[in-house]
Amino acid sequence: MPKNSPPLAARLSKDLREVMKFFAKPKAVQRRAYAPGKWTMREILVHLSDTEAVLLDRLRRMTADAKPVLQAFDQDRWAAKLSYTKRDLKLAARQYQAAREGILETLKLLGPKAKSLRGRHTENGAVSGVRALWIIEYHTAHHLEQLRAIAAGKIWTPKAK
Repeated sequence: MPKNSPPLAARLSKDLREVMKFFAKPKAVQRRAYAPGKWTMREILVHLSDTEAVLLDRLRRMTADAKPVLQAFDQDRWAAKLSYTKRDLKLAARQYQAAREGILETLKLLGPKAKSLRGRHTENGAVSGVRALWIIEYHTAHHLEQLRAIAAGKIWTPKAK
């Protein structure tokens, strides 16, 4: 992150406002995928909603539990088994917004202590507060690229590393 970048809470708030706009797109746009055989805008939005709730839970566990365990999940299995193509998108929008606002509230209450949090992910092992916060921000940024491409009617491909 550049040195003159806005604070994390400001970036997360900005991303919240942008994601919420995609929940209001026409159904025809929400049915489009970012590439052949990939998730549609609708599926990405429901995924963001579910993932944001998981990330809030992880942040709260890292804040309150003595030995926090951060449960992994299979995003493709969730998409299939939790009916991402049929879920109530208005409910998903409310869940996403509430979870992101919960993250923002938790960060505000924690202040600088947020970076010193620790947890143990069931698949990836030790997770620091810095890493957990990076995941919260990166995950949304990654999917926002896809959502923007879908809205513009373009194919999205990952950037080369």
